[in-house]
Amino acid sequence: MSNKLYQFLKINYIANSQKESELKLNEEYTKFVGKATVTCVAYKKKLIAVEKLGVSQKELFSNKNNPMVTIKRNSVVFNIHALRMLDECEHINILINHEKKTMIARPCAGYNGNSLQWSKFDKCGKVAPKKISFKLFTAEMYYNMMWNPEDTVTIPGEIVKCNDQKILLFKLNE
Repeated sequence: MSNKLYQFLKINYIANSQKESELKLNEEYTKFVGKATVTCVAYKKKLIAVEKLGVSQKELFSNKNNPMVTIKRNSVVFNIHALRMLDECEHINILINHEKKTMIARPCAGYNGNSLQWSKFDKCGKVAPKKISFKLFTAEMYYNMMWNPEDTVTIPGEIVKCNDQKILLFKLNE
């Protein structure tokens, strides 16, 4: 809510009724602003216009416990939560669907011609994410998704079961 609207509602409310100190927490108040009515809720002795509030999108909150992939101009790296969701496997296949704008990371057994090592062991012997150098792959991704090549893109993922196998799904257009 804009500061001016809040000030107006506050002054209007105090002028028409009780003092600010008499507001009851979480109680609704109806105010007349010009020809319109505004429903307000008292919170910490301030009025908040309910109509001006919106539902927050989950993408705006911390994703530190969710699988994420970070794509830079010449590399791709998955976070530790992505590794843990695929049971800390060493190698994955990356599949891209350009039409649906999705990327899938699926575990694969050992090294084969299309697998990538996405994890390593740190000094303490714990599994850690490994940066994957991918100049041609990332160049194609940036071109197809029409991303700015100077930007770093971080995409949240979700775990999906497909044919009794856990895979990570990343929606590239979000």
